[in-house]
Amino acid sequence: MSEITQRFSTGAPQNLEQRYASRAAHMKPSEIRSLFAVASRPEIVSLAGGMPNLSALPMDMMADVVQNLIRNNGQEA
Repeated sequence: MSEITQRFSTGAPQNLEQRYASRAAHMKPSEIRSLFAVASRPEIVSLAGGMPNLSALPMDMMADVVQNLIRNNGQEA
């Protein structure tokens, strides 16, 4: 077993930041990954695929929201 394998085979969390390239320090989290985290919540209905499960949508509430949106912001909506 190599020295590196021996050091990291304990299963304990390791701080590997010293092994990252310096450019990695300036990386920002992926927006897509954040969206997937939200979309996987059971109370969220994802419209990302363009074909949502319509039976999962709260149609009455959506109708009220759209009606209010058009009534209050018709020109901009």
